[in-house]
Amino acid sequence: MIAAIFRATILTLAVVAFVAVLGLFVMAGVASVHGIPVPSTSFVASLQADYSDAYRAPLEFNTYRDIAQLTEYISHNGERESYRGDNEIIYEGRAPGIQYFVSYILDKTTVPQTLTMVTSVRLLNRRGRYFWTVFKPIYHRLAPYLVDRLVQAAPL
Repeated sequence: MIAAIFRATILTLAVVAFVAVLGLFVMAGVASVHGIPVPSTSFVASLQADYSDAYRAPLEFNTYRDIAQLTEYISHNGERESYRGDNEIIYEGRAPGIQYFVSYILDKTTVPQTLTMVTSVRLLNRRGRYFWTVFKPIYHRLAPYLVDRLVQAAPL
């Protein structure tokens, strides 16, 4: 009995260590991406949401000409485009029990220019609350990585 508990504990620690190393691997190279308050100028800020956040990174050497060029490099674009402005594009989608909006803002007025990703989540039911409870920690590791990948992919 004690041997089984010991093996289960060791296995659990090994899984936790593996996940921690994987998390550090994903986060490597995203030091320039910072969490910021949701910009009030974003269309997503006007939505009623249960959860919202934003990540910003400078475009120091590479940049996008406009929002249309940025859309060519976006890997996750939801189920449909719900808004497009001069410097912002918003995609909308659904997952089990949630509705989400992901906004990409290209700010060419700052020096250096910046790329911001804003995410807003509406919890539609209990299933969504459970889903978001599980997915939120993963999202917090993944979102800065996605922004960093867009920065690195920017054309010269």
